[in-house]
Amino acid sequence: MRYLSAVLFVVLLITGCSSPEEVKEGISTPDVSSIPDGTYQGRAFIFPVRVTAEVELLDGRIASISLLRHFNGQGKAAEAVTEVVLRHQSLDVDVISGATQSSITILKALEDALSRGSDGH
Repeated sequence: MRYLSAVLFVVLLITGCSSPEEVKEGISTPDVSSIPDGTYQGRAFIFPVRVTAEVELLDGRIASISLLRHFNGQGKAAEAVTEVVLRHQSLDVDVISGATQSSITILKALEDALSRGSDGH
């Protein structure tokens, strides 16, 4: 029990005491129609999940999403969130049940990629 408490303390310390739900509420979808066509990479790390994603934009829409890296523990099911994002053309989607942390980290990586595109990177 003491070990579990120490791990929880470290996780809260690293994540800034934000719950996954608080992090998800902070995710926003940039105006994709104003981002030049191209392929953009983004990264996100929410302990212990690490994601590198690539988003291809074409004609003002998200054309494809690739996960280049998804260190996920048991959150592989979260990768299905990319299909939902494509279908809705938005990051404002429900997370995959049972893979909340990985889903949110993937969404943050996609947000980072789209932000890089809107910044002209």
